Amino acid sequence: MSESSLTPARLAAMQACFEGALDAPPAAREAYLHDIATRDADLATRVRALLAAHDQTGEALVSPLREAALRAMDPARDPWIGERIGNYLVERRIGEGGMGTVYEAVRADDQFRTRVAIKVIREHAAGEAAFRRFREERQILASLHHPNIGVLLDGGVTASGQPYFVMEHLEGNPITQWADARALTISARLGLFQQVCAAVQYAHQSLVVHRDLKPANILVTDEGRVKLLDFGIAKLLPAAQTDASTVTQVGARSYTPDYASPEQVLGLPVGTRSDVYSLGVVLHELLTGVRPFDLAGKSAEEVERIVTAEVPMRPSAARAHIAGDLDAVILKALRKEPERRYTSVDELAADVQRFLDGRPVLAAPDSLRYRFGKLVRRRRVEAAAITLAGSFLLAGVVATTVKAREAIRERERVVAVKSFLTMMLGAANPASFGKDVRVRTVLDSAVLRADGLKDRPELEREIREIIGGTYLALGEFELAETQFRRGLAITQAVAPNGSRAMAHALDRVSAALDFQG
Repeated sequence: MSESSLTPARLAAMQACFEGALDAPPAAREAYLHDIATRDADLATRVRALLAAHDQTGEALVSPLREAALRAMDPARDPWIGERIGNYLVERRIGEGGMGTVYEAVRADDQFRTRVAIKVIREHAAGEAAFRRFREERQILASLHHPNIGVLLDGGVTASGQPYFVMEHLEGNPITQWADARALTISARLGLFQQVCAAVQYAHQSLVVHRDLKPANILVTDEGRVKLLDFGIAKLLPAAQTDASTVTQVGARSYTPDYASPEQVLGLPVGTRSDVYSLGVVLHELLTGVRPFDLAGKSAEEVERIVTAEVPMRPSAARAHIAGDLDAVILKALRKEPERRYTSVDELAADVQRFLDGRPVLAAPDSLRYRFGKLVRRRRVEAAAITLAGSFLLAGVVATTVKAREAIRERERVVAVKSFLTMMLGAANPASFGKDVRVRTVLDSAVLRADGLKDRPELEREIREIIGGTYLALGEFELAETQFRRGLAITQAVAPNGSRAMAHALDRVSAALDFQG
């Protein structure tokens, strides 16, 4: 590989492997290098050259490295254990990284007792660049005050000149382990993730990009509170641009490949949307148990190609029950191009909340059918009530329509009877007006029809009025009175006294009686 092909990602991989070799005990270093060689022979050769150059710098650097190796094999030999750092007595080592070592300690100045975590810059990391980064982390922590971010309590320099800072001591587990140990539901996991988003968004508002978001840096306490840690490679943004970019330092161990954004892997400028990408990876792992890319054992070139070019695994491919909106939310956060991701962590958190509330998410393709489906799922009780009411309304409309049609048909029959009676009366011989067989036959049929309408009082009354009027015209006054009185009885049952209908019915009976003298 030529020197011109040493991309920022390649240089970062060389630095990471070099530091890993320095951290390894001497007896294990060769195995460590052999493992690198099986994956990337050129990378192993370059790391060996770096180690050789490092060893030639003299005993001043070799001795601290030997001491670090001895501590790695035997923690009890750590020179800080049992010693004081500032006002704190160091009890045990609880963590170690490329730049600093973290110890658990207690306050020992007889003022009050409290348990803390102390981060001390490591000996082999000494140097102006390392000191600057360490001081930057300390200053960043001093500027952040949020319930979901680890609290900085103190800081200073040891007697040997090593910078340190003191933080609250946290008992907890990485967010993924904490959730799995309690078999949390999807909703509960998303609730934890919302706490992470709140912390990261606060950091962004304070012009801080974390740049190393991963489960190991997101602890959850026994009480279920998220605590965001390790701002070791965080960067301050320019004050004028909250989504501006800061260049990842070339050659520095400045990201974790499994959670790094494409722009980090390429060594391009990064801004707040780089943290959005890392949060997408964390959410993918939190919900499915796997990350969107399998980078285990991959060379730096393979990592760069996969992260920058390959399509990430859909979450539902690992856990089918989270298909749909959560697929869309996570994949939007994992877009290769920063401008296609969520514009902020707040926007990502808002979409997660929309999912929890059963509302349409911004990441999903918009359609009337999609929005209506979300409305129905969000308002199940109301939807059921509306459906039931709609069923009753439809049934009522159908029933009313049927009755209306029957009423129309019945009225048509009444009109037909009236028309037929009028026609028959007009054709009858006036001299034998009451004796025309055709007229009497029609009237007898009409009476039978009226007798069959007991369940239709309005129609029965109208037909009896027609029959009574015909009898009255034929001079059959008593028969007319009988029909008019039946009509009056129906009117009394359905209409109030003093109504127009009652007055009309009484008038017809009165006419029949008047004709009888």
